[in-house]
Amino acid sequence: MSTEKIIRSQAKKSLNGNWTAAVSGLFVLLAEVLLVAVFYSMLTGLTGIYEGEKLKSGSEPIVIIILVLTIIFAFALSPFENGFYRLCYNIAGDRSDGLRDVFYFFSGTKQYFKALQFNIFITLKKLLYTLIGFAPYIIFEIIKSLALGTNPGASLTQAFGIMEAVALAVCAVAAIIINIRIIIPKFVFVDNFEANVFDIARAISKKHLKEYYKLIATFIIWILSCMFVLPGLYVIPYMTTSLGTTSKWLINMYKEGKTV
Repeated sequence: MSTEKIIRSQAKKSLNGNWTAAVSGLFVLLAEVLLVAVFYSMLTGLTGIYEGEKLKSGSEPIVIIILVLTIIFAFALSPFENGFYRLCYNIAGDRSDGLRDVFYFFSGTKQYFKALQFNIFITLKKLLYTLIGFAPYIIFEIIKSLALGTNPGASLTQAFGIMEAVALAVCAVAAIIINIRIIIPKFVFVDNFEANVFDIARAISKKHLKEYYKLIATFIIWILSCMFVLPGLYVIPYMTTSLGTTSKWLINMYKEGKTV
């Protein structure tokens, strides 16, 4: 049996008796997204910046303010995401407090602000990794605009259109692959938010990042099934707990001073 199958089997066993908490935790995350959307809609409604679906002239500064306020509100709620990772990590370690894990980072000012600080840093990392992934596409768009700026023929325009679709798809996949690196510090953080999270994550990533890629690769069909929404209620807790199981092993090895 491969390592990935062993990890998934352990995750399934850990989830026995904990599925209600795991799925409930996922619903909390969905409620967070809904609250952010409602907050944005409420602000746009109160300010009356739209006429139907059209933005009123001169309302651009108000839109920027609304977007900034919405981002701040989203970050204020973001510790729920840390709580979901904590829930799945603790389920993997057979020490879950159930749904209370999701609210853990709201239980005190220290853990709350630590989570906010961590989430801001992680978001900046995501933006950087995404920019790196899409850098070839940005370069392609610059070359395309220069090449098509001299009144090219229809065949050249069509060729660039095909190349653009391919470049966009490849860069999107590249950005996703690069962003997988962020999973490790998320689990290190929920294990001990006062630890040197990124130092530990860096030590684990040196030799074991490929194990996360291999495990996620076994979930590709499952992930695609989430397009139908309902399978996500099973896949997301299952995959997150599987990733938590891998993280638990590697973090414990690090704590014990073993080579990770």
